Amino acid sequence: MRSLSPDARNMLLLMGIGLVVRLALLPFSQTIDADAVTRTFLAYKWLNNPKLITSDVWLPLHLYFNAAAIRLSGSLVTGPKLMNIIFAVLTVVPLYKFVKNEFNREGAFYVALTYLFVPIVIRNSLQALSGIPYAFFVVSAMYFLSQGRKTGRQFFYGMLAGLAMTLAGGFRYEAWLLMAVFTLVLLFQRQWKMTATLVVFSLLFPIFWMTGSYINHGDIFYGPKGAYRWNIVLSGVNDKMTFGKYIRRIFFFFVSWFFLLSPVVASLIVFYTDRARRKRLLSQGTWLWLLPFVVLFAAFVFKAINGTLLLQHRFTLSLIFTSLPFYALVFQDGRALKLKRKIAVWVVVLLIPYSFLNRDIYAIPRLKNQEVVDLVSLINSKTQDPRAEGLVLDFIGWEESYYLSLRSDIVPENIFHVSGAKHENINVNLLRKMLEKNPEGFLLIKNRESKLDSHLTRVSDTLIEFKVDGLQLQLEKIYSDEEMKVFHYNVLHETG
Repeated sequence: MRSLSPDARNMLLLMGIGLVVRLALLPFSQTIDADAVTRTFLAYKWLNNPKLITSDVWLPLHLYFNAAAIRLSGSLVTGPKLMNIIFAVLTVVPLYKFVKNEFNREGAFYVALTYLFVPIVIRNSLQALSGIPYAFFVVSAMYFLSQGRKTGRQFFYGMLAGLAMTLAGGFRYEAWLLMAVFTLVLLFQRQWKMTATLVVFSLLFPIFWMTGSYINHGDIFYGPKGAYRWNIVLSGVNDKMTFGKYIRRIFFFFVSWFFLLSPVVASLIVFYTDRARRKRLLSQGTWLWLLPFVVLFAAFVFKAINGTLLLQHRFTLSLIFTSLPFYALVFQDGRALKLKRKIAVWVVVLLIPYSFLNRDIYAIPRLKNQEVVDLVSLINSKTQDPRAEGLVLDFIGWEESYYLSLRSDIVPENIFHVSGAKHENINVNLLRKMLEKNPEGFLLIKNRESKLDSHLTRVSDTLIEFKVDGLQLQLEKIYSDEEMKVFHYNVLHETG
């Protein structure tokens, strides 16, 4: 350790803290995000039939990384979480180096430390979501571009930044927008060679993806347009809009950013950034790094208003890592450093308990209804052959339905989900095929407002029948409460 530079020691200390905290929280976390479960199942299915994905609504790199994590760990639950924990901890390195380059060493330490403890960063690193690895690659690109300007090695660092951005672009579409914004930053900085290199290498994946989308679907933006179909058409987020709903959409991401960083850190960023502007404490080249935050914020508000971006705190991650570097301005003048350090440390210490003031930003993802855990245990205790039995899940909530499917012993290909999207109908043919393939299993039905009601006729308390073709299921009730019933089913016969 003595032979290491102060910066290397700082980064190792930060990574060690971030890793220990996340590993300590890991046993208490529960995968409750529907997207996280869906991404895990897609990776599992891909492992059974690996192939190059050339087009889809979701980008493919997270699927590949999740698949590798599942294969290496042997666990659908723990593997993807461990991968995200590693990416979250590794983000310390480029973030620290970027802030040191553009601001100061003292600020670099506390910016990286704060990032590790921001509630949504911890929460997302304990679920199989794509935001954490995407953030790692984007922040890496930011460092490479900063280093290229500092050292004059424009081609080399432009290439590294482009490769990092093309990888980020394989995780989330926000990276595609940031490719354009980073290009603008370099143009304003008059880094001509690095601009050209960044553009060439960053567009490698987007060109590949748009080409595949055009060949397969006749639309180069088939993937990004998937958000419109899901949010507007199927989920009906724009149904019955009111003035109050529009106001909420306008201010949601600002409020989310403000409270996820904590009012203390957010206020300090605003105050010291304005102070730096008034006193002209930063170079134009550093000021330009505020552009990604401003553009992303404007894009988020626009897409929130038109309904193509859901009001979910996990998306605020992009606003956090593009604005948090300016927190380093607090330490820029070197005054009252002891007091500032104490405040920064106390903010970090209190961030996790602070997150529990609002369930939507809990640092540790946990089910609101823990009775679902007992229900999973009950179903698993009665499962004889996970590869032969089926599981039909009525929609009982985004968290509950998907947690139940992930934690059940039934293999993912034998699970049928009734969609929670308001206007998405049940694919009866797919359900029927699953039942024919798995003539024995478990059926969960809501007591009220079930989409299954329009396709099933209850013949008796122990027998239901499909209205279309008379396929019959014999039922044995194993659980019941005010919201749902769970049956063990056996397919009897077909008529007609």
